Amino acid sequence: MIQIVKKKKPNSKKIKQLRETNNLSQEDFLSRMKEDLGYTMSRRTYQRIEKGDDVQPKYLDYIIKFYDKKNIKLNIDELVLDNNKKKIVNKKTKSPAEKIIQTYDYQKVYLYKVNHFEDVSKLITKSSRRKFFYPLTINSSNITSWRELGVIYTSEKDVVKRMVSMIGDFGKKHLNNKNQIAREKYDNADLEFDLIDIVSDFGEFLKFLNSQGVNLYAANFNLAQFGVEAVDPHPYNDLFKYGVYDKVITIFCFKRDNEQDLNFNYENFWHREKLEQLLKKHKMDNFEKNQFEWGDPEINDEIQAFEESIKYFDGIDTSKVTFDHRVPFTNDDFGYEPDGRDLAEMNNYKDEDESF
Repeated sequence: MIQIVKKKKPNSKKIKQLRETNNLSQEDFLSRMKEDLGYTMSRRTYQRIEKGDDVQPKYLDYIIKFYDKKNIKLNIDELVLDNNKKKIVNKKTKSPAEKIIQTYDYQKVYLYKVNHFEDVSKLITKSSRRKFFYPLTINSSNITSWRELGVIYTSEKDVVKRMVSMIGDFGKKHLNNKNQIAREKYDNADLEFDLIDIVSDFGEFLKFLNSQGVNLYAANFNLAQFGVEAVDPHPYNDLFKYGVYDKVITIFCFKRDNEQDLNFNYENFWHREKLEQLLKKHKMDNFEKNQFEWGDPEINDEIQAFEESIKYFDGIDTSKVTFDHRVPFTNDDFGYEPDGRDLAEMNNYKDEDESF
């Protein structure tokens, strides 16, 4: 059965500007996208995108994922021109008091297939917490595997546990600044040997899981939370404020899958807009104290009482998490529509998928 996919008009000016800002030729962009993500797009298809011809949403999604890996965050609405939107004249805007805060905010981040330990270490160095997901049945039976030193017996369960432990240990050491400084000194070669062992063993475990059809996907996710942070990042700052701050959490997902990336979708109840509204409503948005005042038990008790009164949860609700590979047309169409090849492209199969 052929799924009919409605094409979209690309924002050619924006897409071309992105490429040129990153000093990439069209050929460079296509080759790096294939190298970094495993995606192949014909040169002709990309030229049509920069020309402004209608295109399948999946190709725009490829572009978003390419820049996402370079920490340039985009959404598909930014790369699509919608000429069918009607202008609303004389629409009355609601006052802040009348504004209705949505119950959930639908957040999404791309998780990328982990190919070696460096993929993991780079994420950990930018995050403060981690969250693991296992949407698969992990095999606990011993399976014959191999290393250069000979045949070994292990199981998916044992390997996953070892990898989780290694990620935890590395994250714990990274948060210890003294450990990082010690690694830079010439008389601490043992610390480098430990890291070499981790890189080597992690790579072997990853190969084993891949041979069983299991991939590890990972990415950093920004989660708005209540917290106390410095008003000014200057080292001599002594003022701290209770408010809403983004916490970076590294998401890990072990999944039996063969794709290069994975969508992490979160139906977030405690999103930023709601948290900020609750702060104002309960008059908790002016808690700015110096470091000595924050030691006052009464202040901490007041914050704790506030969070308990609203039944605040500061983690990720796993019941509201889903994983998929779907490509939404726009943010307004986040309910997802299955991707596929339209009839016009079936007739031009060779042109669309030709190598460059």
